[in-house]
Amino acid sequence: MFRLDGASFRLLDCESLEPNPIRYDVFKRLTLLSKRCTKQRAMGFRPKASEVLSAYLRQVNEPPWTSYFVKYSSVVNDQFAKSHFNWQVGRSNYHILRTGCFPYIKYHCSKRPFQDLSFEDTCMGVIKLMNLGT
Repeated sequence: MFRLDGASFRLLDCESLEPNPIRYDVFKRLTLLSKRCTKQRAMGFRPKASEVLSAYLRQVNEPPWTSYFVKYSSVVNDQFAKSHFNWQVGRSNYHILRTGCFPYIKYHCSKRPFQDLSFEDTCMGVIKLMNLGT
């Protein structure tokens, strides 16, 4: 559960967020669909991808490794051009490997000590540009 603009949200499927106090296990949250989510999306509400990332990691109790994906149209892509980066959640630091496969953004999250990942991020960007034509 996390708060956004005064409302409580719970991560459900990889496309949407739903205000609802009922607690489900993580796998059900990732697969359930909601009519409210469709209404919110129609009304223009889309959280930032970074907020969804932080909320997801908190919601699954900061595991040593996890992955998930989210639909591009469900979030505001505030992590554009980031492929490999550090992400702080609570006391944990995660190495995030982020890649897109339209219409989804895929996240691989590994709990690791902070490192300078700028070289790896640049390499991933170059590889993505080289693969653009194939």
